[in-house]
Amino acid sequence: MLAASYMGLKHTHIMLAFFSIIFFNFRFWKYFLVARPKWARIAPHVIDTFLLLTGILLAVALSINPFSLGGSWLGVKLFFMVLYILFAILAMRQSFALSTRLINYLICNSMAMAVVWMAMMKPQLF
Repeated sequence: MLAASYMGLKHTHIMLAFFSIIFFNFRFWKYFLVARPKWARIAPHVIDTFLLLTGILLAVALSINPFSLGGSWLGVKLFFMVLYILFAILAMRQSFALSTRLINYLICNSMAMAVVWMAMMKPQLF
């Protein structure tokens, strides 16, 4: 793969990750007590779909297997990503008590930080 196309894919992935995290925080506080409009319910799915797609393309381009010895960091990153999505869903549920939503919000942001840390440090886990 050409270096320019790899770098473009990598920067697109980073930009989408940034948008996903910032947009989640924006939506959480902007629509904390009121119903979200339709665009605010659809946009995260679009952003996260492209984030996942660029992540898969990067893993394929770099031949990283998340279930192998050298790619274990990617497997843990994917696990944290699933937890990020789960806790984001729970934080956005307006039928839950405010304290429950805030706890889920904090856990969600912790998972986002863990995903970013795993991506930046790529620690050898096994």
